[in-house]
Amino acid sequence: STAVSMKSFQDMGQPNNPSARTALAIALFDDIVVILFLLILPALYGAGGDSPVALQIVTAIGKGVLFLGGALLIGKFGITPLLHAVARTRSRELFTLAVVALCAGIAVLGAALELSPALGAFAAGVVVSESIYRHRIMADIMPFKDLFLAIFFVSVGLQINLEIVMGDWVRIVGFSILILIVKGTVAYNVARIFKLRLRPALLTGAALASSGEFSLVLLAKAADFRPADESTQQ
Repeated sequence: STAVSMKSFQDMGQPNNPSARTALAIALFDDIVVILFLLILPALYGAGGDSPVALQIVTAIGKGVLFLGGALLIGKFGITPLLHAVARTRSRELFTLAVVALCAGIAVLGAALELSPALGAFAAGVVVSESIYRHRIMADIMPFKDLFLAIFFVSVGLQINLEIVMGDWVRIVGFSILILIVKGTVAYNVARIFKLRLRPALLTGAALASSGEFSLVLLAKAADFRPADESTQQ
Protein backbone atom coordinates (compact mmCIF):
# COMPACT_ATOMS: atom_id res chain seq x y z
CA SER A 1 0.00 0.00 0.00
CA THR A 2 0.98 3.63 -0.42
CA ALA A 3 1.15 4.16 3.33
CA VAL A 4 3.53 1.22 3.85
CA SER A 5 5.82 2.02 0.90
CA MET A 6 6.15 5.71 1.79
CA LYS A 7 6.83 4.82 5.43
CA SER A 8 9.53 2.39 4.27
CA PHE A 9 11.27 5.12 2.27
CA GLN A 10 11.12 7.42 5.32
CA ASP A 11 12.54 4.73 7.62
CA MET A 12 15.44 4.24 5.19
CA GLY A 13 16.08 8.00 5.25
CA GLN A 14 15.26 8.33 1.55
CA PRO A 15 11.92 10.17 1.35
CA ASN A 16 13.14 12.44 -1.47
CA ASN A 17 15.09 10.09 -3.70
CA PRO A 18 13.84 9.60 -7.30
CA SER A 19 12.18 6.25 -6.50
CA ALA A 20 10.22 7.66 -3.56
CA ARG A 21 9.10 10.75 -5.45
CA THR A 22 8.01 8.74 -8.50
CA ALA A 23 6.22 6.17 -6.36
CA LEU A 24 4.41 8.94 -4.46
CA ALA A 25 3.36 10.67 -7.69
CA ILE A 26 1.96 7.44 -9.16
CA ALA A 27 0.26 6.54 -5.86
CA LEU A 28 -1.40 9.97 -5.59
CA PHE A 29 -2.71 9.66 -9.13
CA ASP A 30 -3.92 6.14 -8.27
CA ASP A 31 -5.78 7.45 -5.20
CA ILE A 32 -7.44 10.24 -7.20
CA VAL A 33 -8.65 7.71 -9.79
CA VAL A 34 -10.05 5.50 -6.99
CA ILE A 35 -12.00 8.52 -5.67
CA LEU A 36 -13.40 8.95 -9.20
CA PHE A 37 -14.51 5.32 -9.19
CA LEU A 38 -16.15 5.77 -5.78
CA LEU A 39 -18.18 8.62 -7.29
CA ILE A 40 -19.43 6.67 -10.31
CA LEU A 41 -19.92 3.22 -8.69
CA PRO A 42 -23.65 3.79 -7.93
CA ALA A 43 -24.26 4.64 -11.60
CA LEU A 44 -22.27 1.61 -12.82
CA TYR A 45 -24.33 -0.67 -10.58
CA GLY A 46 -27.63 0.93 -11.61
CA ALA A 47 -28.33 2.36 -8.15
CA GLY A 48 -28.87 5.94 -9.35
CA GLY A 49 -32.47 5.66 -10.55
CA ASP A 50 -33.98 5.29 -14.01
CA SER A 51 -32.00 8.02 -15.79
CA PRO A 52 -29.37 6.97 -18.38
CA VAL A 53 -26.11 5.65 -16.96
CA ALA A 54 -24.04 8.25 -18.85
CA LEU A 55 -26.10 11.07 -17.33
CA GLN A 56 -25.70 9.58 -13.83
CA ILE A 57 -21.92 9.37 -14.30
CA VAL A 58 -21.67 12.96 -15.53
CA THR A 59 -23.88 14.14 -12.63
CA ALA A 60 -21.79 12.28 -10.05
CA ILE A 61 -18.52 13.67 -11.44
CA GLY A 62 -20.05 17.16 -11.58
CA LYS A 63 -21.08 16.95 -7.92
CA GLY A 64 -17.58 15.85 -6.99
CA VAL A 65 -15.94 18.69 -8.91
CA LEU A 66 -18.32 21.26 -7.36
CA PHE A 67 -17.60 19.86 -3.90
CA LEU A 68 -13.84 20.11 -4.42
CA GLY A 69 -14.22 23.61 -5.88
CA GLY A 70 -16.28 24.71 -2.88
CA ALA A 71 -13.70 23.20 -0.53
CA LEU A 72 -10.93 25.14 -2.30
CA LEU A 73 -12.84 28.41 -1.92
CA ILE A 74 -13.48 27.70 1.76
CA GLY A 75 -9.81 26.88 2.27
CA LYS A 76 -8.67 30.06 0.53
CA PHE A 77 -11.05 32.54 2.18
CA GLY A 78 -12.59 30.92 5.27
CA ILE A 79 -10.18 28.59 7.04
CA THR A 80 -7.21 30.91 7.60
CA PRO A 81 -9.20 33.51 9.65
CA LEU A 82 -10.65 30.67 11.73
CA LEU A 83 -7.21 29.20 12.42
CA HIS A 84 -5.88 32.70 13.18
CA ALA A 85 -8.52 33.01 15.91
CA VAL A 86 -7.67 29.60 17.36
CA ALA A 87 -3.91 30.28 17.19
CA ARG A 88 -4.36 33.50 19.19
CA THR A 89 -5.49 31.40 22.17
CA ARG A 90 -1.90 29.99 22.25
CA SER A 91 -3.32 26.57 23.06
CA ARG A 92 -1.66 23.85 21.01
CA GLU A 93 -4.26 21.31 22.12
CA LEU A 94 -7.15 23.53 20.97
CA PHE A 95 -5.42 24.17 17.63
CA THR A 96 -4.91 20.43 17.00
CA LEU A 97 -8.50 19.68 18.02
CA ALA A 98 -9.81 22.39 15.69
CA VAL A 99 -7.85 20.96 12.73
CA VAL A 100 -8.99 17.38 13.41
CA ALA A 101 -12.61 18.55 13.80
CA LEU A 102 -12.36 20.52 10.56
CA CYS A 103 -11.01 17.55 8.59
CA ALA A 104 -13.54 15.12 10.08
CA GLY A 105 -16.37 17.59 9.43
CA ILE A 106 -15.52 17.97 5.73
CA ALA A 107 -15.23 14.17 5.35
CA VAL A 108 -18.66 13.72 6.97
CA LEU A 109 -20.08 16.45 4.71
CA GLY A 110 -18.84 14.54 1.67
CA ALA A 111 -20.68 11.43 2.88
CA ALA A 112 -23.82 13.46 3.69
CA LEU A 113 -23.90 14.80 0.11
CA GLU A 114 -23.91 11.17 -1.13
CA LEU A 115 -20.36 11.47 -2.45
CA SER A 116 -17.88 9.50 -0.35
CA PRO A 117 -15.97 10.00 2.91
CA ALA A 118 -12.77 9.36 0.91
CA LEU A 119 -13.53 12.34 -1.35
CA GLY A 120 -14.41 14.39 1.75
CA ALA A 121 -11.10 13.48 3.39
CA PHE A 122 -9.22 14.38 0.21
CA ALA A 123 -11.06 17.73 0.11
CA ALA A 124 -10.15 18.32 3.76
CA GLY A 125 -6.48 17.90 2.88
CA VAL A 126 -6.87 20.37 0.01
CA VAL A 127 -8.58 22.87 2.33
CA VAL A 128 -5.85 22.64 4.98
CA SER A 129 -3.10 22.91 2.34
CA GLU A 130 -4.35 26.43 1.51
CA SER A 131 -3.64 27.63 5.06
CA ILE A 132 -0.45 29.42 6.09
CA TYR A 133 -0.40 27.03 9.06
CA ARG A 134 -0.01 23.93 6.86
CA HIS A 135 3.51 23.08 8.12
CA ARG A 136 2.42 23.34 11.75
CA ILE A 137 -0.68 21.28 10.96
CA MET A 138 1.46 18.62 9.27
CA ALA A 139 3.65 18.36 12.38
CA ASP A 140 0.59 18.04 14.64
CA ILE A 141 -1.19 15.51 12.40
CA MET A 142 1.72 13.08 11.90
CA PRO A 143 1.15 11.18 15.19
CA PHE A 144 -2.52 10.76 14.27
CA LYS A 145 -1.51 9.36 10.87
CA ASP A 146 0.41 6.51 12.48
CA LEU A 147 -2.48 5.84 14.89
CA PHE A 148 -5.14 5.75 12.16
CA LEU A 149 -2.89 3.64 9.95
CA ALA A 150 -2.60 1.07 12.74
CA ILE A 151 -6.38 1.11 13.27
CA PHE A 152 -6.94 0.67 9.52
CA PHE A 153 -4.74 -2.42 9.26
CA VAL A 154 -6.19 -3.89 12.46
CA SER A 155 -9.67 -3.49 10.95
CA VAL A 156 -8.48 -5.27 7.80
CA GLY A 157 -7.06 -8.11 9.88
CA LEU A 158 -10.34 -8.46 11.78
CA GLN A 159 -12.20 -9.05 8.50
CA ILE A 160 -10.08 -12.07 7.56
CA ASN A 161 -11.78 -15.44 8.01
CA LEU A 162 -8.87 -17.85 8.48
CA GLU A 163 -11.04 -20.92 7.85
CA ILE A 164 -12.03 -19.67 4.38
CA VAL A 165 -8.49 -18.50 3.64
CA MET A 166 -7.01 -21.91 4.52
CA GLY A 167 -9.64 -23.65 2.40
CA ASP A 168 -8.91 -21.47 -0.65
CA TRP A 169 -5.20 -20.77 -0.15
CA VAL A 170 -4.14 -21.87 -3.65
CA ARG A 171 -6.29 -19.24 -5.37
CA ILE A 172 -5.32 -16.55 -2.82
CA VAL A 173 -1.57 -17.21 -3.15
CA GLY A 174 -1.86 -17.44 -6.94
CA PHE A 175 -3.68 -14.13 -7.32
CA SER A 176 -1.37 -12.45 -4.79
CA ILE A 177 1.70 -13.46 -6.83
CA LEU A 178 -0.06 -12.37 -10.04
CA ILE A 179 -0.84 -8.91 -8.58
CA LEU A 180 2.77 -8.45 -7.39
CA ILE A 181 4.21 -9.40 -10.79
CA VAL A 182 1.77 -7.46 -12.98
CA LYS A 183 1.56 -4.33 -10.84
CA GLY A 184 5.29 -4.25 -10.18
CA THR A 185 6.03 -4.65 -13.90
CA VAL A 186 3.60 -1.86 -14.85
CA ALA A 187 5.07 0.51 -12.23
CA TYR A 188 8.61 -0.34 -13.38
CA ASN A 189 7.77 0.42 -17.01
CA VAL A 190 6.07 3.70 -16.06
CA ALA A 191 9.20 4.70 -14.13
CA ARG A 192 11.35 3.88 -17.17
CA ILE A 193 9.07 6.04 -19.34
CA PHE A 194 9.79 8.85 -16.86
CA LYS A 195 13.50 8.33 -17.68
CA LEU A 196 14.48 6.78 -14.34
CA ARG A 197 17.59 4.62 -14.34
CA LEU A 198 17.37 0.86 -13.82
CA ARG A 199 17.86 0.75 -10.02
CA PRO A 200 15.40 3.58 -9.13
CA ALA A 201 12.87 2.09 -11.58
CA LEU A 202 13.16 -1.33 -9.92
CA LEU A 203 12.71 0.29 -6.48
CA THR A 204 9.61 2.12 -7.74
CA GLY A 205 8.18 -1.13 -9.07
CA ALA A 206 8.85 -2.89 -5.77
CA ALA A 207 7.28 -0.04 -3.76
CA LEU A 208 4.08 -0.13 -5.81
CA ALA A 209 3.80 -3.88 -6.48
CA SER A 210 1.33 -4.58 -3.70
CA SER A 211 -2.37 -3.76 -3.81
CA GLY A 212 -3.24 -0.27 -2.56
CA GLU A 213 -5.26 0.18 0.63
CA PHE A 214 -7.97 2.00 -1.31
CA SER A 215 -8.74 -1.25 -3.15
CA LEU A 216 -10.27 -2.53 0.10
CA VAL A 217 -12.44 0.60 0.34
CA LEU A 218 -13.53 0.12 -3.29
CA LEU A 219 -14.32 -3.55 -2.68
CA ALA A 220 -16.44 -2.72 0.38
CA LYS A 221 -18.29 0.01 -1.55
CA ALA A 222 -19.00 -2.35 -4.45
CA ALA A 223 -20.32 -4.96 -2.00
CA ASP A 224 -22.98 -2.46 -0.91
CA PHE A 225 -24.52 -2.73 -4.39
CA ARG A 226 -23.74 -6.33 -5.37
CA PRO A 227 -22.28 -8.52 -2.62
CA ALA A 228 -19.73 -11.12 -3.74
CA ASP A 229 -19.70 -14.58 -2.22
CA GLU A 230 -17.63 -14.75 0.97
CA SER A 231 -14.84 -16.84 -0.54
CA THR A 232 -14.25 -14.34 -3.36
CA GLN A 233 -14.38 -11.41 -0.95
CA GLN A 234 -11.79 -13.06 1.33
